[in-house]
Amino acid sequence: MTFALSFDTPERVIFEGSVISLIAPGTIGYLEILAHHAPIITTLVPGKVTITLENQEKKIFAVSGGFLKVVNNNASLLVDAAEFASQINPEQAKNAIQKAEELLKSDDPKVDIPRAKKALARAKNRLKIYEDFMASKDTLR
Repeated sequence: MTFALSFDTPERVIFEGSVISLIAPGTIGYLEILAHHAPIITTLVPGKVTITLENQEKKIFAVSGGFLKVVNNNASLLVDAAEFASQINPEQAKNAIQKAEELLKSDDPKVDIPRAKKALARAKNRLKIYEDFMASKDTLR
């Protein structure tokens, strides 16, 4: 059984179509949405989104937070940013981690600590999802 999913960022539509399953990083943990799920609205934190298509293919994304709404067999995933796991640049993520860590160690009173912590969490999330994705590809060979 399937349900309709609309997955968007402010800049673009990531995915629209029928899916079997959606796994998303809710504020208190990961949640899986299946057909005929009870209505829900929840916030999302940086993490991994996994979509299972009708043909059992899985699409994996890194997201930076947002909202999930499910009602009447329709799910809307609205996130600040999303990247396919396969398209994450690990060097860029490592550089972002280093930059955020340097900001957090800085004595500069102009440093926005909450913003630096969020940037660090997003960069670590991106790197972990990329590494997990690459490791899963290696086990399939």
